[in-house]
Amino acid sequence: MLKKGYIFESLAGLGQTTLAVAVQIGYAAVIFFSSMVQKSGMSTDIIVAYRLMFAAAITVTLALIFERLDSLRMWTVSGRAKLFGIVLGLSGGMLFTFYRGPRINTWSTYLDLLHLEKLQNNQEVVLPRKVGVQFFAVLYALGHCMCSSLWLIIQVIT
Repeated sequence: MLKKGYIFESLAGLGQTTLAVAVQIGYAAVIFFSSMVQKSGMSTDIIVAYRLMFAAAITVTLALIFERLDSLRMWTVSGRAKLFGIVLGLSGGMLFTFYRGPRINTWSTYLDLLHLEKLQNNQEVVLPRKVGVQFFAVLYALGHCMCSSLWLIIQVIT
């Protein structure tokens, strides 16, 4: 029987590894689907707003399932701090999503991983790739996986 607050301790060994792999697959899926939706023409602001809404819905659902002993207790200092943190976090997320400030041009972030070229009749053709680009892409992917894994390990330690 799982006690509240001890759910992740019950996933010792292979369960923790499976959960970490599932999180990485989830990250990859979010990035993949976000890029596909953006290529179809949806605004980046709308994509970010949808991602925040879905993340909030999933987080609230998981919190209601696994962390029901936590109460607000509005008349205590910790209850008011919790409420202030919730309001501040939600308003900050919405501010960053919908704020229109001056555009900061750093460098081009356009990256065509498939090397597609649009022809006159809107068909896409894959161009041949250079070996050097593939080498750096593999190094980048390995570095990203290592940094993500280290980040998860550091989160567990803290």
